[in-house]
Amino acid sequence: MHIFEISFFGIQIAPTWYGLMYALGFWAGYLFVKKYGKIEKNDLENLLTYIFFWVILGGRIGYILLYNFWYFLEHPVQIFAVWNGGMSFHGGAIGVILSMILFAKRYKYKLFDISDPIVTILPLALLLGRIGNYINGELLGFFPYYWPLAIIQNGVSHFPSTLFEAFWEGFCLLIIMMAYFFWKKHQKKTYITSS
Repeated sequence: MHIFEISFFGIQIAPTWYGLMYALGFWAGYLFVKKYGKIEKNDLENLLTYIFFWVILGGRIGYILLYNFWYFLEHPVQIFAVWNGGMSFHGGAIGVILSMILFAKRYKYKLFDISDPIVTILPLALLLGRIGNYINGELLGFFPYYWPLAIIQNGVSHFPSTLFEAFWEGFCLLIIMMAYFFWKKHQKKTYITSS
């Protein structure tokens, strides 16, 4: 579902809610890593470029291999039609892991100095992504469902599984990860002060 559609010199511009959620997730990740990561300012943009490239590549490859392999085998040109949708969380997660490993190796960082803040903020990106799925009417739950927040598709009422996932995989996991991250940070400070 598009947020809006405009035509500019024959070019159609139609951002989606899911795309907006991706952008917000990257922005939040950037701010968090900038504040709490042990990464030099000059390298931070390079890290985000690595993550952006690999999450898109991994997400797309994951979708092709896991969800629609035979279709893309018969229509290989459609592999590049990312504007039609088709991203996999599993492939995106593998892409993020690869990006952190490659970045750490190239720029001589300890992997955990990079991965700790990124993994901590990752549930926020999941939360935003699932809200985008809900707005777009994707990843439908069981039907019929007659309670609030249902997703209606072709006159059929579906359970809003994406909101359920946004709460558990996003909000709740974010609280747990943040609590652990700041507890660990506090423990390190206490250890350094006392020694």
